[in-house]
Parts: sequence; structure tokens; C-alpha cells
Amino acid sequence: MSRTEQREQAFCLVFQNLFNNEETLAIYEENVAKVGKYAKALFDGVDSKTEELDEVINTYSKGWKTNRLPKVNLAILRLAIY
Repeated sequence: MSRTEQREQAFCLVFQNLFNNEETLAIYEENVAKVGKYAKALFDGVDSKTEELDEVINTYSKGWKTNRLPKVNLAILRLAIY
């Protein structure tokens, strides 16, 4: 699996985690595909540093705090900043 595909997987995992914070990896692997090592590393990194990433987003966004951002945008920003 290419790194591009694994980045796409990581995005899907980060996005899914916004709705269901439990067993995100297991649900994804059961219903979609096996998660690559790089995708898992990205997901775990974003998941472990969510508070820090949100602080950065809240610091630089004007009029849009993380609780107001659309979930797709929030997932993209978290992954990109990580």
C-alpha cells in the first residue's frame, strides 16, 4: 500500500474517531481494509496529541474554534498539523 493510500486511511480514521472514540481501528479493519503501519502511526499520533493540536488550531483560527469547525475540516487540520 502506498503512502498516499495510507494517508487517506489515516484521514478516514481521524474522521471516524470524531464520532466513535472507541475501537476505531478495529471497526475500520473489520469493515473497510487492513490499516497500514504508517496510517496507524499517523492516527495514533493525532489521537495522542489532540489537545495540543486543538490549541494550535484555536490559536490561529479567527472566529472558528474547534467546536464550530465542520468535522471534515477538523480532521484535515489535525492531521495536517500533526
